[in-house]
Parts: sequence; C-alpha cells; structure tokens
Amino acid sequence: MITNLYETILECHVNLALCLIRLAHFEDAVSCLTSVIHYAPYNGQAYYLRGKAFFCLKEYSIAIGDLQTAKELIKDPNCAQAVYIDELTQDINMLVKANCT
Repeated sequence: MITNLYETILECHVNLALCLIRLAHFEDAVSCLTSVIHYAPYNGQAYYLRGKAFFCLKEYSIAIGDLQTAKELIKDPNCAQAVYIDELTQDINMLVKANCT
C-alpha cells in the first residue's frame, strides 16, 4: 500500500509539472521534476518533461542530456514521447549549430 501511495505522489508531481509547463512556469516545472527524479531516477517521463522545460528556458545542453536519458528509460520506441524526443533533440541541435555560426 505504501508503494502505491508513493507512486501516486510521484505521478501527481509529474502531472503538476506538466501543468506548469503548459502555463509557461518552466523554472517551477524544472524544480518539481528534479524532485521526482531525485526519488525516482527511473522515471523517463520526468526526464522528458524536464528536458522540454529546459528547452523552453533555452538551456539546450541540459535539455539534450535529459532527453537522452528519457530515451534510454522509455522502452517503447513507438511511444509518442520517444518520437517527440528525437524531433526535439534535432531541433535543439539545429539551434545550437545556428548560434555557433
């Protein structure tokens, strides 16, 4: 029962972070997701969302790291998040290259 409660609390924090991202409160989302990752380092969705928040904060190198970790943790390559991770990583790489030239 405690495990179910623990998982539910983590899931609520991930959902809160998703809401914060949609409200453009990216710093708060990063903080919330960092807490989730601290307690559940296997949570691919938390890494994915934190990478997305870092992308919106233009912290591209951190975003890429989180997205790569998310991709390793999300086992289903056909999952919508896995597909979006590849697209977002490509966008970040293009932005980084454009800013370096």
